[in-house]
This record gives sequence, C-alpha cells and structure tokens, in this order.
Amino acid sequence: MPKDITLGVRLTADGKGFVGGITVGERALRRLRGETDKTAASTRGVSSAMRQAESAARSSAAGFLQAHGHMAKYVSGFVGVHQLARALGAVRDNSIRQEQAMAQVEARIRSTGGAAGITAAEIAEMAAALQESEPVP
Repeated sequence: MPKDITLGVRLTADGKGFVGGITVGERALRRLRGETDKTAASTRGVSSAMRQAESAARSSAAGFLQAHGHMAKYVSGFVGVHQLARALGAVRDNSIRQEQAMAQVEARIRSTGGAAGITAAEIAEMAAALQESEPVP
C-alpha cells in the first residue's frame, strides 16, 4: 500500500498581472471567435458555390444528353436520307442503262431491216417477263 506524501505548494498572486492576463486571454478569444466566424462564412460561401457548380454541371449534363439525343436523330435521319438518295441514284442509273440498251436494240433492229420479225417493244416485254420469273436452280 502506498504511503501518503505531503506536498507543500505556495501560491502568490499579483492581482494586476492576473487581470492583465485575463484581458490578453479575452482579446485572443475574440480574435479566435472572429476568425472562426470568418471561416464559417467562407465555408458557407464555398458550400453555396459548390451547390451552384453541381447544379450547373447537372444542367450541362442534361443539356448534353438532350443534344446527343437530337444529334442521334439527325444523324440517323441523315443516314436514312443518304440511303434514300443512294437508292434513287441507283434507280436513275439503272433507268439510264435500260434506255441505252433499248436504244441499242432499236438501232440493231433498224440496221437489220426488222429481219428477226420482232419489235423493240416486244423484246422489252420478253425481258420484263424474264426478270419477273423465278431463277432456275
């Protein structure tokens, strides 16, 4: 079991120094409170700015997604129009080739004096019938 120890302490107080120390402490606390208030205000400002930035980012993202959707529609529409233009171009090209072929057939018939006994229109009808018939395996 430990022994009791007696310790003597002597305190002296200078009232003037004590009051001065309290005054310095109070000033330090006021400065600390002021800095704390500034920090709190600054934090509120940063927090507000962060909320605004987040809102702006969300708006931008929504706008981007909306623009992307419109762009996708335009691109798919462009692709559709492009394909239609290609198909119409192919029809035009095939029509031109057919007209050229018919002109050659008519020229050959004229050059032979119609010796085959068939007209260009009849040849065109036979060609159309052949195109409509199913291919032979």
